[in-house]
Amino acid sequence: MEYIVPSWEIVKCLCYCIDYPLSDKLQEILPSLETKMKSLTAVYEGVMEKVELEEEHQRKRSPAVSDWIKRVESMEKEIADLVVKSKREIQHKCPGTRLPLNCLASSKLEKMVREKMDAVEKMKSEASSFQELTQPQRPVAIKFPLVKTEGLDLFFEEVWKCLEDDGVRLIGIYGMAGVGKTTLLTMVNNEFLKTSLSLKFEVVIWAEVSQHAIEEVQEKILKRLEIPGDTWKQKGKGERAIEILRVLEKKNFLLLLDEIWQWLDLLNVLGIPSVDSEHKSKVIFTTRCERVCRHMGPQKSIRVQCLAREKALTLFGTTVGEAASSAHISHFAKHIVQECSGLPSALNIIGTHMKAWTELHQWEYQLDILRHCPSEIPGMKNDLFPRLAKSCDMLDNTVKACFLYCSMFPADKEIFCDELIQLWMGEGFLDQYDEPRAKGEDIIEQLCFACLLEIGSFKKHVKMHRMIRAMALWLACEKGEKMNKCVVREHGKLIETVQVAKWNEAQRIALWYCGIEANRTPPSFSKLETLFVSNNTIESFPSGFLGDMPVIRVLDLSNSKLIKLPDEIGCLVNLRYLNFSSTKIKELPKNLENLVNLRFLILDETDYLRRIPSQILSKLLCLQLLSIFPSKASEGDCTRLLDELELLKHMSDLSIKLTNVLPTKKLLNSRELRKIIRQLCLQGCKDMKLVELSPSIQMLEMNNCLDLEGVLVDVENHGGNSFMPQNIGPSKFPQQHFLYTLCQLHIFMCPKLLNLTWLIHIPRLQSLDVGACDLMEVVIDDKSKVLEIEQEVGVFSRLTTLNLYNLPNLQSICRHVLPFPSLTSISVAFCQSLRKLPLDSKTNAKTSLQKINGDQRWWDDLVWEDNNIKGILAPYFEAHDNNASSSYATQGASSSYATQGAGCSSSTIPISGI
Repeated sequence: MEYIVPSWEIVKCLCYCIDYPLSDKLQEILPSLETKMKSLTAVYEGVMEKVELEEEHQRKRSPAVSDWIKRVESMEKEIADLVVKSKREIQHKCPGTRLPLNCLASSKLEKMVREKMDAVEKMKSEASSFQELTQPQRPVAIKFPLVKTEGLDLFFEEVWKCLEDDGVRLIGIYGMAGVGKTTLLTMVNNEFLKTSLSLKFEVVIWAEVSQHAIEEVQEKILKRLEIPGDTWKQKGKGERAIEILRVLEKKNFLLLLDEIWQWLDLLNVLGIPSVDSEHKSKVIFTTRCERVCRHMGPQKSIRVQCLAREKALTLFGTTVGEAASSAHISHFAKHIVQECSGLPSALNIIGTHMKAWTELHQWEYQLDILRHCPSEIPGMKNDLFPRLAKSCDMLDNTVKACFLYCSMFPADKEIFCDELIQLWMGEGFLDQYDEPRAKGEDIIEQLCFACLLEIGSFKKHVKMHRMIRAMALWLACEKGEKMNKCVVREHGKLIETVQVAKWNEAQRIALWYCGIEANRTPPSFSKLETLFVSNNTIESFPSGFLGDMPVIRVLDLSNSKLIKLPDEIGCLVNLRYLNFSSTKIKELPKNLENLVNLRFLILDETDYLRRIPSQILSKLLCLQLLSIFPSKASEGDCTRLLDELELLKHMSDLSIKLTNVLPTKKLLNSRELRKIIRQLCLQGCKDMKLVELSPSIQMLEMNNCLDLEGVLVDVENHGGNSFMPQNIGPSKFPQQHFLYTLCQLHIFMCPKLLNLTWLIHIPRLQSLDVGACDLMEVVIDDKSKVLEIEQEVGVFSRLTTLNLYNLPNLQSICRHVLPFPSLTSISVAFCQSLRKLPLDSKTNAKTSLQKINGDQRWWDDLVWEDNNIKGILAPYFEAHDNNASSSYATQGASSSYATQGAGCSSSTIPISGI
């Protein structure tokens, strides 16, 4: 039975073929199908022409037309395949007959051809029934209000280029609060309402992230996608993410995420599909934190900067109106703009406020308010400051305290990072950390990444934006509720007694460039913890001024003309930090010994301080840091000073300059003192042939050491490895053979030094100054050792500054090409034998160099490793002033620390520090 059906089908087919030769029938109707398809194609092309024309006018295809176009395109492919198959079947006939070779196949093809002819006719009739081909298009983006802008055009162009670049899918925009990131994002969003690029994306989605819950952000996305609420409102964030993913996977979208505060998993948390090279979708996000921007992993990061002065003046003038440009007011307008430091949000708020004032005295008064109490200006404490203060919300208590402390410094002051960290330590902010200096450096880095601090123009310096500083002071004064809790005065005249009396509840007072009026009745500061009286002309304090400060912890009297410390300083028994660097103080009062809680004593550049009286330092039992670098007090025979320091169990940080043989021997022979030196200057040490370094010193300066021949690196307590020119050491270097702490090295007038090959064991060296070493022929010798160590830790991998001067026999820095990944500056003066730099185009193609300074003839005569490297480096070369270089070569880079002193007569001198 299983053969009955096939047999019967064959019989029917044979009968049909005999009566109606299928190949003829198929051949007869096939041209009709092709003709009808051509007719449909003509209709299709007419429809498409009209549709595309209307789409240029922000309309979109109606659903019916869109479906018809897709079906016609599909039909065209199907008919093309059918025609090919039919023509092939027509050619296959039984030999000597008109009968098809496969009657059943021919029958099926004929049936399919007739069905397609009917379908084509139906599609043509559908086209004639279209009343409208298109309908109004839903905007790709929703328009948002846009405030007045100035200076964002370049940033906008940069973002727009990224949108046009198919290789950039994720774009990060970062910068401080109020700088215009949201405005820039709004400009991008609104541009899609008027540009043809909008056709690249089906939808532009805006969602403010800020500190909202994830469910709120998802809700904004779901509503923008017009997904019915009943499908997601009762669901959790996980199910909502799945719903968002389901919809967005089918679209080309642009997602604009404003104010990201921390790393955000776009796929698993929000449900945003991966934006990679296979998709046309893109994501742009903004954040205040550079670290968050990096963590998000964008292909392009754009930092939005504050406005330059001229742009800021333009924005302010536009906001204020005519008054700002009038001759008698423009002067004050410029000062107000300066106080805003180019922050657009501040310029808009203050500019709006200043519209009301047209008189000169009014502008003068408002400028004074802005400088001394900006929170009183409308819009500052209710709008700008809270917005800026949000940047502090993600900081822990320690980091926030350190941040607020920075507001005690003058506006635009570049703060030395080491000084700032020492102040934080003095305040006790970092007491809970085992490595407080390292933690301090980390905090500075955090604040810079958060755009709350800015990198200064000087090395290892930071500064605060004026508006960020004003906000920080506002927070420190409990959002303006206690205006005298933290008092900062700068560039003022003599501070009157009446003013001082108002500060009796102050916690911190900072007086910069100010004088203090004498007071018959000494003031009382029962809550004062910090007092800065710095950079002023005060020679002595009014009697009793420091007498009633029972809880003070930090006293900074530096950079002044102070001649004598007030007698009552001995009453400040809770003092932890005392700094009178760069003063004219000639002696320390005996009652300084009463400061039993003192941890930090800083006497740098005290040229008038001849000695420290005996039995003062030894009684400061909590002392951790002493810095007399340099100071007259440590010159000559200061052995007794070192004897007293040796008795202090908590001493961990010593910076000192030595010029005499006796204290130098004391330092070198004391196990306790050797391990605490952080900065050391040896000046005029005669007969010193070998210097021994223990692995903890951070800064070393050697000047006028006429007999110095080599250096010994003490890698394990007192057991050293010598790196003299004739004895470089073992070929393999274990971890302990590297000195990881030394960052700065200054060597001047050491004429017997032949090389500095031992520097291959200093992987974290950042600054190297070498001058007036007459016999030095090469900085780093021994190529094989360099290759070994370069593979392990990198020779000069962190070096940023290299200064070489007055080295007449120097022929090479290193005989092996080095990458110098961090090097930004090279300066060469009076090194006429140096004909080659250890650089080539392969190793140094991506250079960090910013400047090469040297004589033009020296540069022209250099021999290069290959033909390309000179072209790479040429843009960074600057020919120096011959007079300036001559002075530099004569005095040395480190001459600011060099003073004449008695000779030191030790043949091997160890040096240590932390």
